[in-house]
Amino acid sequence: MDGPRRGGTCWPTSNALFELARALGFEARRVAGSMRDLGVVNHASVKVRADGREWLVDSSQLTNVPLPWTIRCSSTTTRCSRPRSRPLDGTHVLWTHSPPNASHLPCRLLVDPAARAAYVAGYEASRTRSPFNQRLYVRRNRPGELLVLVGTTRFSRTARGLDVRELGRDAVCGRSARMPACPMA
Repeated sequence: MDGPRRGGTCWPTSNALFELARALGFEARRVAGSMRDLGVVNHASVKVRADGREWLVDSSQLTNVPLPWTIRCSSTTTRCSRPRSRPLDGTHVLWTHSPPNASHLPCRLLVDPAARAAYVAGYEASRTRSPFNQRLYVRRNRPGELLVLVGTTRFSRTARGLDVRELGRDAVCGRSARMPACPMA
């Protein structure tokens, strides 16, 4: 296999981000929340303290920048997406927007701090039950473009709007000499 092929859910990537922040000397803690605000803990993230403030750094929401975690609503424009956060009912809620969703999705942080064991358990549970297990899901933030691939559907959001295209197997797998095997059945 040429080059690294890595993937994972929010659980291992948030844990890696937590460890990196700590290794760089930041005060950081693991946190966990509920995507879609369903009351079920199903998402991992990280809070970091810097410059006397708390920041949310999320390896899966791909906000491009740390979000200030304040007592009032905050939002940050990140190329083609505008995440927002605000305190609500004694917790904090983060709203992010990514195709193919028609609107912002909430993620309420319910566990702060979260133990490493909870991250391990969350990752183990996601091996058998996760929305990402049934099809390919890739998101990439580019200057001026939010690009999402869900299965064989490519979503590209730019200032001009949303472009949706169905891709064939060869296009999804990027057939080339560098990538001879395709993970799709």
